[in-house]
This record gives sequence, structure tokens and C-alpha cells, in this order.
Amino acid sequence: ILHLHSDFYWLTPPGEYIDCHYPEHQSWQLLAHPLTGDEFVNRVFPTTRFYELNVKLLAELDTIPDDSDGDAKVRLLPPRNVGLVTKLLRNDRQMASSYTFIGRKNKVATIFVKTYDPGKYVLKIYGKDMEDKKSKYDLIITYTIDSSKPSNIASFPFFWSEWGMPGHHLYSPIRGLLCIGKFYDFRLYVAEAKQVMMVMGKSQ
Repeated sequence: ILHLHSDFYWLTPPGEYIDCHYPEHQSWQLLAHPLTGDEFVNRVFPTTRFYELNVKLLAELDTIPDDSDGDAKVRLLPPRNVGLVTKLLRNDRQMASSYTFIGRKNKVATIFVKTYDPGKYVLKIYGKDMEDKKSKYDLIITYTIDSSKPSNIASFPFFWSEWGMPGHHLYSPIRGLLCIGKFYDFRLYVAEAKQVMMVMGKSQ
């Protein structure tokens, strides 16, 4: 039996403790504006690992509404040593990784999501302390995406988990499928890289 120690439940701020516990009496939420039962159920729940890695949200904890072209975005503020990866599920089945993309610019991590048809999707975001060799990617937060229309872009480019580290940012092209005979301006930034090589071929 492996016993893991966590300081999260010791003197936890009420604004964080409400993410994992809804008291029977609202007064024990210790919040300036207590949540109703419906508000508690419909909000997004960060895990304890989210706080242990010192990740911050740059938006309210709520279900993500899709924008006019069927996309969704999540903006986080993770420390430089925290790597991020994602999973997108539809009907409990994991979708291809090309339906999500991570950009990290000016300390902000933006997770982009593409939906191929209307419906509900589940976005899971995982974090890892890259300075700890024994660390693994743990679930830090889960979102529900209610898409009303499909995206106007088929998919994002394929990327490896290292792309989820800070300092890597793709400006263009953001689409994973490029058309033959069309000119594309490739603009990207890779932290601490002296040279970047482009390889063309039939496989990844």
C-alpha cells in the first residue's frame, strides 16, 4: 500500500476547498458569495494536483461556451517547470490528439479545442513537474464543452508532449491539413533552440 502525503487539506483557502467539498450548510463555505447547489455542480473542478503544481486559472471556473466557429479556449498560468498535455473525449471515447493544441506565450498557456460536430465534449488537462524525474502527468482540471456547431478547421497540427513546455509557440499555420499548391507562411518560436529544421514526408 502506497500512502501519499498532501498538504492541500491543511488550512486550505475556502475558494480552493469549495472545489472538492460542498458543505450541508452554505455558511460553512466561508465564501463572501456562497454557491448554490446548481452552481456547485455546473462549475469546473480543479484537482488537488492543480494547486500543488501552483497552476492558476485566467478565467472564471465555468463550462466553456464555444465561440462562433465552434472552437473553445482555456487559458492557464502554469509555472515554467510545469508541462501540460490534454485529452479530448466524446461519448467516453478519446479523440485524436489533433483536435487540441497547446500554445505557451508570455507565461500564459492557451489550450485550443476543435469540435467536429455539435454535442458535448470533455477536455482533460494534465500537468507534470518537469524538474522532478519521478513525476508523471496527473489530471489537474476537467472541462465540459457544449458545442453548438462544428469547427471551420478540420484539425490542429500533430505535436509531441514537449510542445506543452513554456516558450514554444506556433503562430501559423494553425491547421493540421495543408492544401497542395497553396503558399503557407510558417512562423513559430521554440525556446532556447539555435536551429529549427523542417522535414517533409509521408509520415510523422
